[in-house]
Amino acid sequence: MFVCFCFLSALVVAYGGPRYPLYAISSKPSETTDADIEIIASNFTYIHGKFNSDQLQKMSQRIQAVSYINSEVVEADLLEQSGRFNASYYSAGQLVQSLDKDSTSFLYQPASKVPVLISSTTSLNESVNSTNYVIFVRIDSELMKIIDVDSKEKNGSYLIKVVRGFENTKRIEHRSGATVFGPVYNSNRSPGKSGKLSYMIDPSGQLAVDILVNHTLSAVNAGYNGSWFDLFSAGENNAVDMGGANVKTYWNFAKGQTYTKDDFVLAQQHRLTTVFTATQKILGKYPAILANNMHGCWYSDKGDCKKLVVQSANFRPLDGYCMENFAGYESAENGGCQGKIDLYYQPFDKWLYNVQVIMDAAQKNLSGFPMIGSAGCQSVGLEIIGGPARDKYEAYAYASYLLAVSNSSGKTRLGIPAFYTNGSVRYAHVNRRYFWPIGQPLEHAKNVTEYQTKLKGHISFVRSFTGGIVVVNPSNTTDTNFPLGGKYIDPNTKESLTVLNVGKQSGYILLKDKFIFS
Repeated sequence: MFVCFCFLSALVVAYGGPRYPLYAISSKPSETTDADIEIIASNFTYIHGKFNSDQLQKMSQRIQAVSYINSEVVEADLLEQSGRFNASYYSAGQLVQSLDKDSTSFLYQPASKVPVLISSTTSLNESVNSTNYVIFVRIDSELMKIIDVDSKEKNGSYLIKVVRGFENTKRIEHRSGATVFGPVYNSNRSPGKSGKLSYMIDPSGQLAVDILVNHTLSAVNAGYNGSWFDLFSAGENNAVDMGGANVKTYWNFAKGQTYTKDDFVLAQQHRLTTVFTATQKILGKYPAILANNMHGCWYSDKGDCKKLVVQSANFRPLDGYCMENFAGYESAENGGCQGKIDLYYQPFDKWLYNVQVIMDAAQKNLSGFPMIGSAGCQSVGLEIIGGPARDKYEAYAYASYLLAVSNSSGKTRLGIPAFYTNGSVRYAHVNRRYFWPIGQPLEHAKNVTEYQTKLKGHISFVRSFTGGIVVVNPSNTTDTNFPLGGKYIDPNTKESLTVLNVGKQSGYILLKDKFIFS
């Protein structure tokens, strides 16, 4: 008598490591248990977060832990003590008349219709905070402290009273038409705001290098493996003038023009090389260096940030280049981190661009690290949201990432929050979807749009793998009765499917019949 045990032909797959390497985000300090440490160390290659020395000692031999620093913003006390030439500057206007060495006022023609020069609010030479600050300008190589701005317009010009030769700069003559440069501030901590005053740093200045070197050495001495440089890109982020208006370009004094995107990248390359060289000399080894944010300058027409992750004879690249908000972002009602947190999906065009950037990095075997949401304090919002909302969002982000990968041994990493929160309990956990045996890609398109179905009346993106398929619908419309082209198992429900209702902004990882998840 012949009996067919059909399950014998199936492959039972137990949990192992994630099928595609992961990168962890943990922006909130916590009482991390040994069980949490084991989960983190066993399932991630890097973690960006805040940890104490005991936690770092338990993790650092198995996972690369990196410490945050904002690479563009510097507090006023540090910059003003280190030298105001380290600030980034923008063109605020021009001198209407020539200025001799002894004059203590000048006529100023604003670069825009709205005059942006304002008066200092302290008699001191250093700023105290965002309400008691020193306002200064740069003309050629001389700094001047502004003590009064005449509000009365004189044929489109304004009279500015100043202290000449500020910060021990040399009083010199200035020609008519010379550019008046103002320092660039961080939008959240600019003149008139609350809290500490902060400047945007010139990427070519010495202070821009020193703060990254010093932070990295301090991080390694504290037990981290290295640093995570925020806003390490090819453009300006959250930059404003002294009047609070957005600043779009910084001035490159070495070239006498605004920074081009490529010159900005070259300055970042120099900073990175100096960090690696200086820290290796002191530590006897290279630290781990990750940076953010790659999506604003990945293509050459916007500044070619690929240079920051390409190895060459004279350049050691970043270990990972991060992309915040790959699939969406978390934000409180006020746009910050306080209050009720909501979850937002990227619009189709932004989603398409982000996936294409990661696809390009993967195909060139470069270390692009997309993060499913935010990396800062907002990332904790995804932990708090939890439940079905997080599960749907995370599945969508992972499926979108799988549209971009080249293989499971590549240098790309998907960044996800390492923790979940249930009431007052916070614990490390990795969803089982990352362990499903999806296998290797069977299709290798150059453009993600090649994965969008050609079936009339359908809109989803599909990619075949050796162990199954990935289906993603980034639109705001459900793709009803989408034909899968074969029979696949939904690992969540164990259902066998040939068609699927692909919900709006949803992603699915479906496995072939021969795989049964234990």
